[in-house]
Amino acid sequence: MRQRQRQRVRAMPSIDVSGREAKEKHGRGFGLLAILAWPIMMPYKVVAGVAGAVKEELDDELYDPGRVQKELTDLHLMHDMGEIEDEEFERRTDALLERLNEIREREEQEKAA
Repeated sequence: MRQRQRQRVRAMPSIDVSGREAKEKHGRGFGLLAILAWPIMMPYKVVAGVAGAVKEELDDELYDPGRVQKELTDLHLMHDMGEIEDEEFERRTDALLERLNEIREREEQEKAA
């Protein structure tokens, strides 16, 4: 009978206090250091998340070919109505066409990657 009790004790699972199981399960550890660092790191993570969202929104706006084409159309209308001079029209058209080329190059690079 004593052998059975010993075998049962040996068969009981051990408790993992190091956080290895959590790391394997969730991809990160939940150790004491993570708990203590949480109040310090949380504001950083929030700011980083907001900054990432703002960057993504700006990239979408800056690299949207439809938006650049609309600006070109508006520019042509303004020039046809005499609201802007020829020099200004040429300068702004060149800048928008250059930006449109950059957008297309970027899209090609993203497709290749």
